[in-house]
Amino acid sequence: MTITRSTDSSVATGAAPLKAEELSLGYGAGLVVEQLDLTIRAGSFTAVIGPNGCGKSTLLRGLGRLLPPRAGRVLLGGRDLHRLGPRQVAREIGVLAQSSIAPDGITVASLVARGRFPHQGLFQQWTEADERAVREALTATGTFDLAARRVGDLSGGQQQRVWVAVALAQQTPIMLLDEPTTYLDVAHQVELMELFTDLQRAGRTMVAVLHDINQAIRYATDLVVMREGRVVACGDPREIVTAQLIGEVFALDCAVFPDPLTGLPMMLPAKRER
Repeated sequence: MTITRSTDSSVATGAAPLKAEELSLGYGAGLVVEQLDLTIRAGSFTAVIGPNGCGKSTLLRGLGRLLPPRAGRVLLGGRDLHRLGPRQVAREIGVLAQSSIAPDGITVASLVARGRFPHQGLFQQWTEADERAVREALTATGTFDLAARRVGDLSGGQQQRVWVAVALAQQTPIMLLDEPTTYLDVAHQVELMELFTDLQRAGRTMVAVLHDINQAIRYATDLVVMREGRVVACGDPREIVTAQLIGEVFALDCAVFPDPLTGLPMMLPAKRER
């Protein structure tokens, strides 16, 4: 496969609201998320934060139909997600999982091309639209120059950007991203977060599980704060982020004050006495 560089950054638009109603999710005999209600606004950039083990990734898997509900349902534009066909869902919701494994020996270009599968019929040939989508995804994630390399030979940060490219190539109006900045240095973290912001402003609905609280506040239009499988706060980061909220959710003493660059809330952990 030969991919030529692109400077275009067109995206899929027209996302519908994604809604969880009394949603319960779990593994084995245990529940991780229980009777959760949440609406992801169409066209928003929603960041989900909370302590380890609180159910953030489980919620994302439920919203992406990777994990069936124990109770309740997920609605996409009023339609029950689990009553839709898998190819139809894959055309509307792209998911970047927390840990993905590439086939042995596959090149970056071939892996990113797999993001086009939901758009191809049984006998449909590779099209210019498919190539353009792959080209744009590689360019947007800064992985174009890695296209001919094997994924397994790349660093952790490079692989993470390649997996983001796979999700971008799918060109879905909704993207669910589980810890998308894992393994990335700070410069590449900023590049990706700004890319996600650009995609949201162009019409996509972005949902990301993040561990960096200040990063979530800075880039998200909507913030979802979770603890023990439940949503404890949801809304505009400028309105809901307080030292009391962070302290209660993360058991962390901190100060919250205006970011000198953006004016948004900024969290600074207190230094613990030894």
